[in-house]
Amino acid sequence: MHRPPLISFDMDGVICDGRYVERASRTPQEYLVLEPLPGAVEEMNKFIRLAPSCILTSRSYDLNKTTWQWLNNNGINASELKQVYTVGIPGGGNDKVWHLKYILQPYIHVDDDPCIIQAMCKPRTRPRYIIFMKNPNWPENVELFDKITIATVEKYQIKLVENWRELSTTLKALL
Repeated sequence: MHRPPLISFDMDGVICDGRYVERASRTPQEYLVLEPLPGAVEEMNKFIRLAPSCILTSRSYDLNKTTWQWLNNNGINASELKQVYTVGIPGGGNDKVWHLKYILQPYIHVDDDPCIIQAMCKPRTRPRYIIFMKNPNWPENVELFDKITIATVEKYQIKLVENWRELSTTLKALL
């Protein structure tokens, strides 16, 4: 029996919009009121049924319960949730990339942080496909992504999407 490949999704900037709260000063209550991005709940639930899916976020582990509560409050039925608190690369890339490459090893990873995407393009184990969610609410990420060369995008088969409708179409084509 064919087992569908694992898809991993970032949380902030992909599933919900948390741009207005500075990471360092966020409280659990501020995370609970974040809005899901348009189409995220419906499409996440579709992909959770189609393929093993997990959420990998740079939020600190002490926000695990809050993140589960947010998912439940917003109607997302996540089958697995990985919490990773990291430092170093802006957006918390060091441990997140390590988990992607050596622990989860997803077939597809969706993220809005170009630093994570660029770090995943290094040799060794990496997702077969990397999808960059171009979130206009995070202009600093869009500007950073624009600095990644076209050759890198083509070599590592990085897909660019701007919303959940485009993400859904891209994921269906890759699965």
